[in-house]
Amino acid sequence: MILFLIAAVPVFYLAMDSLISDLHGRIDDSYKPFAYGFICFVAALVIYNIIRLMFLTPVYTPSGIYIYYLLHDSLIPFALAVTGYLLVFGFTDFETGHHAVNRMFAFMCGFYCFWSINDLIINFGWYNNHLLLIIPIQRIGLIAAFSLLFSEALKRRGASRVLLYVLTGLLPFITAAGSMLWRLSYTIPMIGVTAGLPVLSGIFLYRKLRPVSEKPKVSLTSE
Repeated sequence: MILFLIAAVPVFYLAMDSLISDLHGRIDDSYKPFAYGFICFVAALVIYNIIRLMFLTPVYTPSGIYIYYLLHDSLIPFALAVTGYLLVFGFTDFETGHHAVNRMFAFMCGFYCFWSINDLIINFGWYNNHLLLIIPIQRIGLIAAFSLLFSEALKRRGASRVLLYVLTGLLPFITAAGSMLWRLSYTIPMIGVTAGLPVLSGIFLYRKLRPVSEKPKVSLTSE
């Protein structure tokens, strides 16, 4: 299961990169967002571990467990990733949606790809199903959902754009709920929350990436 923790995000990156290449052709310099994500990961790792060591202490109540998982595993890494993305790319968009999705998922994969090494170090001797199985699935869900929602938000205007930004900001709260349900031994709801985000995001992301086939023209004249 340690292998799953280490390999889940890299395999997801390779699969998504291959999918976009198959659907739309190879994107030039598609590796650059991944490299930028990795650079931001190195900087964020220092900030994260300072915050973790100085401020994060688990409190064993339902609300305390939720807040701990929210900050420790979800919100702080996600906020650092999004901040890094905005510092590098801002709110710019490309002409076609699949370029924006490729840029976002590649950056986020580069950011999260090696976070598992940090997980293994800081949790040495305390490995469990949450760390080795649930967290990698949650990260895949975060990456897919962020790429879907944020790329769509860049194309919108007005209230719909704000709504998509709000939904993007709620993503770590959803993954933290899955962690809390695991800690409280609510297995079936935990599976639904944990698996639901990557599955639903993956379905809608594929629909977004899939080329729109031209409808056959209907002749109005009879032969």
